[in-house]
Amino acid sequence: MFKELFRLLTGKGKRSLIISGVFFALYGLSSIAMLIIVFTILFHIFAGVSMESLYRYFIAIAVLVIVKGICNMVADMAKHHAGFDIVQNIREQMIIRLKKFSLGFYTNERLGEINTVLHKDVDNMSMVVGHMWSRMLGDFLVVAMVLTGLVILNVYLAVLMVVSVPIALFFLYRTIKASEKVENQNNAALLDMVSLFVEYVRGIPVLKSFSNNKSLDCDLMRKTEKFGETSKVASRFKAK
Repeated sequence: MFKELFRLLTGKGKRSLIISGVFFALYGLSSIAMLIIVFTILFHIFAGVSMESLYRYFIAIAVLVIVKGICNMVADMAKHHAGFDIVQNIREQMIIRLKKFSLGFYTNERLGEINTVLHKDVDNMSMVVGHMWSRMLGDFLVVAMVLTGLVILNVYLAVLMVVSVPIALFFLYRTIKASEKVENQNNAALLDMVSLFVEYVRGIPVLKSFSNNKSLDCDLMRKTEKFGETSKVASRFKAK
């Protein structure tokens, strides 16, 4: 899946993804540098050093705040460019493919499902490439730089960090699997709701002729409520 998605990116999209990852890494390193400076200031204060002699540390923090803001802005723009790039390519290929299907395909398939795949599912690819991949690339770069620094400063701390990586990857894997399950349930509920809504709109003339029949209204209300419930679960899961 990763190879197929990466192939869908144009050269410009790949460059945007790399730029985003690099600047996210610089953003993370700036945060680490700020934390180190803050602890350095506290150690100096506890040691009885006057505040006047610490001005260079406060200047460094101010500079890092500006650097973090610039890095975040550049990374954010680049990740959206990468996301828009893959969305455009996927939709272009899907439209070309849909033109090749016979009219019977559109009679048998639910139009709401086709519409959902063309919009929401493709937008999810933008989230994967633009948001997840860029962040992961930045995190890997930060880990590599921090690990290199620890190897230089203290080999034992570097070994401890390497040992903790498999544990972190295990919890990351479990989180991704749980997220996929929640997203699949939410997407299934959305497909049902949109498909029934399209059928509802197309069948309004018939419904007006049988105004006493409320079964379709109840079915649509039930599917709408189900989608709302699954959306809340997905939102709570993403917020954790």
